[in-house]
Order: sequence, then structure tokens, then C-alpha cells
Amino acid sequence: MPNDISYLFNTSLIYEKLNQPRRAEATVDQYMSLGESDVDSDHLSHAVQAYTAIGHIKDAQNAFRRLVSKDPAKARMLTLDDEIRKVIGVSGA
Repeated sequence: MPNDISYLFNTSLIYEKLNQPRRAEATVDQYMSLGESDVDSDHLSHAVQAYTAIGHIKDAQNAFRRLVSKDPAKARMLTLDDEIRKVIGVSGA
């Protein structure tokens, strides 16, 4: 699998739609390991959601922290989801 972030991001979305969360997570892991400047707020937002879906709390929290520093507004939007809010430790939207 190439290390092109767009390819990896889209592949993770496809795995998610195919109800293959573990494969989606493996692909998210790949793009999250790329350089900080390559990973944008959409990638980080999806990573938080993907990690939350499979119960990888530490990974979800780390992705959320990165998202807060890149795009605080998008991070706030994620806190509207009860499950994400619980995983990242935020009380109320």
C-alpha cells in the first residue's frame, strides 16, 4: 500500500463502509504515522472516529489532541458525539 495520505484516507473510509473496522484502523494507523504536515484536520477527525469505534481510547485521545491544535472548531464538532465525548474525556458539548 502506498504512503500517499489521500489513498490511505480513502481506503480507510472504504473499509469503514464495508464494516471492516480493523482494516480501517490499520489504514488509519498508516496515515497517522506520516509527517505532521501531511495529516490534516479531516484525517485527524476521521482517526478520532475510527479509533473510538474500535475502542482504542489512547489513540482516539492522541488524535483528538492533534486535531485541537490544528482545527479547534472541527474538534468541537466532534464533541457533539456522546461516544467520542466519553472517550476523549469531555463533559458536555
